[in-house]
Amino acid sequence: MAAEPAPVAREIIPGSELMTAQEREQYRLRLHGAGTVEERERLRAEHVRAMQERARLRGLSFSDPSREGRGRR
Repeated sequence: MAAEPAPVAREIIPGSELMTAQEREQYRLRLHGAGTVEERERLRAEHVRAMQERARLRGLSFSDPSREGRGRR
């Protein structure tokens, strides 16, 4: 029997429920194309700010699920 490939881990996209499928794919491509960890973090921070603003304009609350619970064990 052939071994099954390992599942691919996918990052939680902050505000994904506020985005179209095309916007989610563009975000993934931008992060994948980031040359450094610092650039990736900068892109992510910009995205979180944009999603916070989008949620505010729609009268919704926004929390970053990938950051919740960090530092707690």
